[in-house]
Amino acid sequence: MSLLKIRNWETWQTYRKDRGTPPWIKIYRRLLLDPQWNTLTDAQKGQLVSLWVLAGDRNGIIPDDTRMLRKLCQLDSDPDVSTFISLGFIDRLMATKKRNRDNQEVKTCQPLPRQSDAPEKSREEKRREEEIAPRGAPEKTKRATQLPPDFKPSQALLDFAWKIGLEAVVKETEAFEDYHRSKGSTFKDWDAAWRTWMRNAKKFERKPYAKPAESDKIRKNLETLRDFAGGSIREGPCEDGFALPQPRPEPGENSGMVRDPEGFERG
Repeated sequence: MSLLKIRNWETWQTYRKDRGTPPWIKIYRRLLLDPQWNTLTDAQKGQLVSLWVLAGDRNGIIPDDTRMLRKLCQLDSDPDVSTFISLGFIDRLMATKKRNRDNQEVKTCQPLPRQSDAPEKSREEKRREEEIAPRGAPEKTKRATQLPPDFKPSQALLDFAWKIGLEAVVKETEAFEDYHRSKGSTFKDWDAAWRTWMRNAKKFERKPYAKPAESDKIRKNLETLRDFAGGSIREGPCEDGFALPQPRPEPGENSGMVRDPEGFERG
């Protein structure tokens, strides 16, 4: 009679041999993530678990007879063994003859070879295949280049300048281009270089100089001149509209009279 064996039984079911037949089997929770398990119907899953329980009596070995399996597992129908074999849950064993120490032939069972159970390639074969197989070109690292002749800040860069509060974007961009073109600078990422330039421009941005009012400027000039002349100056008209210091009249002198060339005073 041919036999069936639960695949990888020794891997998933570990028992102490000195305690006889175990009263339980292990079913791992990660079985729910197995794609082959999920292709089974509910009835097939129940049949497979029943076969696992039966296999615990003989270390993963069960008879290759669906009618007998139906009776032993107390199922309502014959188990779908062919499906379990095709999905890799069960292996069909073949009888082979070996000789023991007394030179007597002993029948043993080995799983039938499957297409997916091809022998593993040796290291030498793998090495030869790797040498023959074309290797993909290694990834090239990005090289630093000069500023492109058609460089223009993208909308993302302009939004960045707006976020940091920089107003003179056009002026700073022209300065950025002139500087790096004259120096022959090379960068791997010119957008990053532009953002760095704008950050520095915002950091060292000069505040607009507020010009003082003309009256404040004149008053300051007069105070300086008065201090220099000892306070004996007064304001007077000038062609350019600025008030210039004029000599003050001496005591008793009529400041409104002017002497003409003939010596007559006129008011």
